[in-house]
Amino acid sequence: MLSFPNKILPIKKNVTPTLPPSMNLPQSLLVSLLSGLLGLVFGGLIGIACVKWFRITSFEGASGYAVVGMAIVGALVASVIGLVAARWSDPTFGTGLLRATISVGVTALLIAGVCRLFADPLAFEKEKPAAPAEVIVEDRFALPAADAPLSAWLAVISYGAPEDTMNAVISAVSHRPDFLEEAKQIISGEDDYLALAAFRMMAAHSAPTPAWNHLVSDAGKDLAGRLRSAIPSPPGSDPTFQEVANFSIRFFGWIDAAEALRKRNRGNCIPELKAILELAEPVTESLVLQNDVCRVARHHLKEWSGSEN
Repeated sequence: MLSFPNKILPIKKNVTPTLPPSMNLPQSLLVSLLSGLLGLVFGGLIGIACVKWFRITSFEGASGYAVVGMAIVGALVASVIGLVAARWSDPTFGTGLLRATISVGVTALLIAGVCRLFADPLAFEKEKPAAPAEVIVEDRFALPAADAPLSAWLAVISYGAPEDTMNAVISAVSHRPDFLEEAKQIISGEDDYLALAAFRMMAAHSAPTPAWNHLVSDAGKDLAGRLRSAIPSPPGSDPTFQEVANFSIRFFGWIDAAEALRKRNRGNCIPELKAILELAEPVTESLVLQNDVCRVARHHLKEWSGSEN
């Protein structure tokens, strides 16, 4: 007869593995809130960068609104990302927070990269190294000889100048008998910054002559023609809108000169401004035209048209 050992083997029971506790709803909302704060910071930083990259003007606080808007959008998007990360697969609080932080950071980097890709290339031009102060005083704002051509005088103020330097240029050249002819050649020439300086000088003059009205009016017609040529045709053929950016340099000088003449001797450039605005408004792909040129043109057109009534 066979015998069996008198030993009872233990019966193994099904053991359910212990899982770390998952987040409850209040913890998920806390992760969402913290993610939103992080997104607020990232959105503000991207907004500050975009102000430079897309050359958003500070006129009427536009650049500030852009930064605040980007910060708010960043906070909202990051809050949603944080909530999704917190509820996905029921992680613990620490895991969910880490997952949300990484997701928000990666999203911010992607958005910043896309904005940088489509930014205005003029915003990334390397600045020339600054010269010592004494060299700037001696060379940058050194006045030319009295009989130097108008272009030499305007070159001194072409990138901005102190008020006393501007007054010295105005006093030296504005009463020349050939001033109008020289200024006309510069304004219709290809040097955008010399043309800008001519407009700035006329805008800063305390008593511009009525003869300048015709010059600025013709310059407005020339600007409309330049804009018509600068707009890419067919659309998309110049995604950088380089020519449009060059046009804007002249436009802002011209609008200042036209405004000064309107106030001081009843100059009227409404038809020219309307023509520029009609050309710029349909070009929605250009941020320079929409955010800067169109907005400024509408403001002045409303103001000028109201004063005519």
